[in-house]
Amino acid sequence: MKFPFLIIFVELIFNGSNSVLIKDVDWCNSPNCKLKMNHTICKWGVLCPPDKLCETTLEFNKEMKDYIMELHNIKRNKIALGEDDNVPIDVRKAANMNVLQWHIHLEFVARCHSRQCTFGHDECRVVPDFPKVGQNIFFKSFPNYKAHDVNIKEIVENSIQAWYGEVKHVPEEVYEKFKNTVEAITEHYTQMIWADTTHIGCGLSQTKNQKDLKFYLVCNYGLAGNVVTWPIYKVGEPCSKCSTGKECNTKFKGLCGNIEDYAIKCPCEEA
Repeated sequence: MKFPFLIIFVELIFNGSNSVLIKDVDWCNSPNCKLKMNHTICKWGVLCPPDKLCETTLEFNKEMKDYIMELHNIKRNKIALGEDDNVPIDVRKAANMNVLQWHIHLEFVARCHSRQCTFGHDECRVVPDFPKVGQNIFFKSFPNYKAHDVNIKEIVENSIQAWYGEVKHVPEEVYEKFKNTVEAITEHYTQMIWADTTHIGCGLSQTKNQKDLKFYLVCNYGLAGNVVTWPIYKVGEPCSKCSTGKECNTKFKGLCGNIEDYAIKCPCEEA
């Protein structure tokens, strides 16, 4: 069978909020795409075969997914608690910062886009739970490297740190009323810490030419951040303005809500 792991992935049944089967989603008829046929899954299909330039899709196990969530939540918690001196003092604490959770549909679309090994955003990436989805992309090239020489965990760490490092360039007025900054790229950081974002899903692929090994990490976020004129978060004491029904996370004291179980069950494994 040519794509056994892909077929398994497509047939998964999901727990929690992302319970719609991937194969049952009408990816080519989303009302939230400007051009419906431009949705990533509509363009490439649910099997999403890799581009000829892509060598390998590096599948994330649960440990790596948890690690990606952990790194994001550590950064979000740091901002919410007012522990980063790079943030202007008058906007240094967040009252409504949600904890990030994993979302299988966001992962599925991010994974598909990463399999094109293109350093650029896709045109439409919405999923049933989120009519607007944000995206961060990280590209890393290793000259004269072999695949076994590269630490995937380190690539993930470097990407998230690179995105977060943009904190140094965000002025106070952008926290209060988001706008794209002209002086520096900051939209990766602002998406990472956008308070209303609740879920994340990522994919990683690699390509190799004769000179170097290249990695493409794509992370999709629901609901999308970076909404012009909206505040990145509400300024105030951590967890003081959580959404109705949410309380402070027991581990990340500045974040609202609990991390739900995103365990998946594949009936094909039982056949």
